[in-house]
This record gives sequence, structure tokens and C-alpha cells, in this order.
Amino acid sequence: MLLSADGYCDPSPVVERATKNTTLAAAGTVVRYQCDIGYRFNKGTSDEITCDGVNWSTVEPACQGNSIFAARRSALERLLLLATWLCVCHVDVSCLND
Repeated sequence: MLLSADGYCDPSPVVERATKNTTLAAAGTVVRYQCDIGYRFNKGTSDEITCDGVNWSTVEPACQGNSIFAARRSALERLLLLATWLCVCHVDVSCLND
């Protein structure tokens, strides 16, 4: 593969439930992804993509839930959302009686 010294790809794709090690998009850039805790890469996908100066390699990484960890994380996210909603919506009515 011949790389263009001044070639660039579009921004690398966002992979749901993963973080990437760089936002660079120059020719030859390798972006490595890491799935969030409780997730792992789907079979047949890689954890990295490479910019050839025009396009990113064709197989995008994809993360899937890792059995019980994903279910626990999902439950924790719902609990945190509920707790946030309760804190925001809580009204202290005791001060109205003073």
C-alpha cells in the first residue's frame, strides 16, 4: 500500500461503547479502540483502523456487551440516571412552612 505524505482521511468513526487513542487522521495513522468496561470486540472485528491517505480501513471495530458485566453496567446507568433526576427534582417543602 502506497501512502500519500499529505493525504488525510475524514475523522475516524465513533465506536459505541469504546474510546480511541487519537483523533489524528493523516495518512498512516493507526487508531486503536478500547471497549468500555463490560464490553468486548465483536468476533471478526479488529481493535484498530488505519488511514491510507484517503479512507479508513473497511472493517470498523464494534463492541458488544460482555454477559453479566454489561447487564450490571446498564442497571447502574439507570440507577445513576434516576438518582440524578431525584436530586434535580427534589424540592424541600419544609422551608415553605416557616
